[in-house]
Amino acid sequence: MMILVVLLLFGILAIAGAIIDMGYVSLARLQMQTATDAASIEGLRTGDCAAARDLVSATFDDPAGQRLVGAGPDPTLTGGVTHLNALQALDPEPFVYKPELDTNPGNTPEGDMVRGAFSYTPLAMEDATYTRNDFDPDTGGPAFLVRMRRSNEENIPGGTSGRAIPFLLARGGTIQANSDGYSPRIDGITVRATSIADARPALRVGLPTPDAPGVTGFALSRDYWIPWPPGPLPAAIVHPDGRITDPLLVQTFGRYVATATDTGSLITPAPLTGGGTTGFVPIYDTISGVERVVGFGTAQLIGLVPGPVTIVKGPATVPPLNATAHLAGPRPALSTTDWALILQLNRALPDALLAPVLVR
Repeated sequence: MMILVVLLLFGILAIAGAIIDMGYVSLARLQMQTATDAASIEGLRTGDCAAARDLVSATFDDPAGQRLVGAGPDPTLTGGVTHLNALQALDPEPFVYKPELDTNPGNTPEGDMVRGAFSYTPLAMEDATYTRNDFDPDTGGPAFLVRMRRSNEENIPGGTSGRAIPFLLARGGTIQANSDGYSPRIDGITVRATSIADARPALRVGLPTPDAPGVTGFALSRDYWIPWPPGPLPAAIVHPDGRITDPLLVQTFGRYVATATDTGSLITPAPLTGGGTTGFVPIYDTISGVERVVGFGTAQLIGLVPGPVTIVKGPATVPPLNATAHLAGPRPALSTTDWALILQLNRALPDALLAPVLVR
């Protein structure tokens, strides 16, 4: 009986060790995924791979210098004896993996950071060469992909890899190598994290700040916005009552409005003195008989008001600050049908102000 108890105890300890080690693996995967999620948004928001790389480094920064904050454990183990690596010892000083991602200036598909176009696929897959069925790196699209690897890989074009996460307590178990000779007990567990951010039409913008543009004090109609390419729009006149019309007074295609920072907001006339003339312009359409914001663009109104002005339409762009593709706070009390129409018009708005969204 005593022999059975001892054997059973060894089995229980081996299983417990494996469970604890897999907990470290799950924690590392979560830490890595959190870092790549934030980095992909940062890369798309700023258009700067170095900014995304620095954000990852800052995520795992350890001001105290105790090397406790990182993307999973990365301990130093002494060499053991025999194929079982018996008598291995663990360096008593804690050590964790500190990733330093490659900015991948050549935009190679397998790199740490890749620009391209995202297309939604229900069953997203990435093969052994890091080719994905939902991401095309050759189109120059707005999407931004960030990878982090702990996989023992070497010489990845535009990419890096840390050491696979080693087993610690389960190293004394009997886990066997696979047919390729790879032994998780000796070689570690491969962990990868991949995140993709894409640009979507903004649903909410902020007020202007000293550091960033914000919502303008005037709005333009969707029917007027759509036909014209970026650049100076046809001649316009701003009237004392805030209306913006063509010189022949045939059509009112814009107006000075009270602050309208949310899609779905009512277009409410306001004095000419309100709001800025450069920034994120609300685009409105008639919804159930009233004019409401359906999206935003970038525009500049040049000239003294009231009087003739030039309106310059900006291209579709992702600003670094003050725009989001999510509605926040209290929403206008609209019917489900009206909201569906507003969101449909928002998605179809050309030359729209864009905002980064995490899509994978």
